[in-house]
Amino acid sequence: MHFLKKVGLAGMLTAAVATIGRAQQIVMGQYRNLEPPKAYFELGYNDCTFAMAYNGTSKKTVDYKAMRAGLIFEFALNKNIYLQFGAVYAFNGTDTPLTPQTKTMLVRDNAIEVPLNLMMKSGRMGQTRFFVGAGAFLDFNLRGSLLRTSGYGGSDLMIGSTDSSDLKNFGVGMDAFAGVRMSNGWQLKGTFEQELLNLSPNLSQKGVVRYTVLAVTITKLRNPKKTNRSYRNELFRPKI
Repeated sequence: MHFLKKVGLAGMLTAAVATIGRAQQIVMGQYRNLEPPKAYFELGYNDCTFAMAYNGTSKKTVDYKAMRAGLIFEFALNKNIYLQFGAVYAFNGTDTPLTPQTKTMLVRDNAIEVPLNLMMKSGRMGQTRFFVGAGAFLDFNLRGSLLRTSGYGGSDLMIGSTDSSDLKNFGVGMDAFAGVRMSNGWQLKGTFEQELLNLSPNLSQKGVVRYTVLAVTITKLRNPKKTNRSYRNELFRPKI
């Protein structure tokens, strides 16, 4: 009986090892037939609008048009689904009319956004492909400025968590995007971002600050026509 238990245990271990080995072969086989990972820079237009309210009264704001630049990493999960993440440096801000209306407060905020998205592409690798995606992002407010027109002067934007600060250091938002990647490697992408957390640390005036971004970016990248397996075969092919 003891011998049979040993044989049964050995059989189960052998079957488990074989199953794991087969699963690994399947996963690696699928990976070798996918598009290779890529990293690329994107540069574009950033249109930001802040929603601001204090003591329940909303402030009228005007969108701020500037630039954004980022480094994006992309990994294929299958032939049409991709994981995308990176870091984007964005120039956010808004213009807020004061009283009287001839005076305006200009808010400028430099932030780093760290997105994590799932993306779906149409078509096949090496062809022109349309794509859509969505996910979430973390944003880190680094520095900025407040400038009041008509002789009011300006000051640094106070980043922190105290009641006297203008913006919190950290926020969380959601994003969605769509675009086209041409067969020659040029990519055009439109992005929508919505800050979800309240960025105002001002509790005494019940401050509420969130921002919305509409962005358009352009990228030139190498559009691969070969899978991971093809690149591996070329890399290790004996040279004659």
